[in-house]
Amino acid sequence: MEPYEIALLVAVVVGALGYSMWSGRKETAAISQVRENLGGEGNNIDVEGTTVNVRYKMVGATNHKSALTWFTIATPSAPAGTLRRKPVPRMGDGGTKKLIAESVRTGDVEFDDRFLITTDDHPAWLGYLTPDRKQALLELLEGFDRVKIEEGQLVAELSRVERDPAKVEASAKLAGAAAKRLALSR
Repeated sequence: MEPYEIALLVAVVVGALGYSMWSGRKETAAISQVRENLGGEGNNIDVEGTTVNVRYKMVGATNHKSALTWFTIATPSAPAGTLRRKPVPRMGDGGTKKLIAESVRTGDVEFDDRFLITTDDHPAWLGYLTPDRKQALLELLEGFDRVKIEEGQLVAELSRVERDPAKVEASAKLAGAAAKRLALSR
């Protein structure tokens, strides 16, 4: 490599790291401000007695176009298996079509059209998904790009890094309220 190529490469790497660190501070500042308003510790925000963990997750390269904002809440009452927003099958995507075909059907057309449940225990999910729980999950889709329950956790995702503290707080409250309804509904 020529010296000017090395210098250019170093400049690009240093610039990317600097931007990443600057962006990280802005992101952390948003979570910190919301935590100060509502209470909590670290990335955990207290939403009316429900702990909502807020974090930024990079997917793929360090490009912010591939970053997510995750809101995670423990949901210990959920049965084993996975509930997630139903993917749109693509041409030639037999795996997704098979998953959709094998998914638990609740009999609620709106819910079944929007969620996919994979489990070995169909009766447990049918018992768990009361009308109020289904409504809480459907409402989450209004404020989040992806929603899933897996391994005892509710995860609500925004497909962007949210730096506005007011929007982070509103999303945390929405996720916390839904988690509370999922835990309390019978």
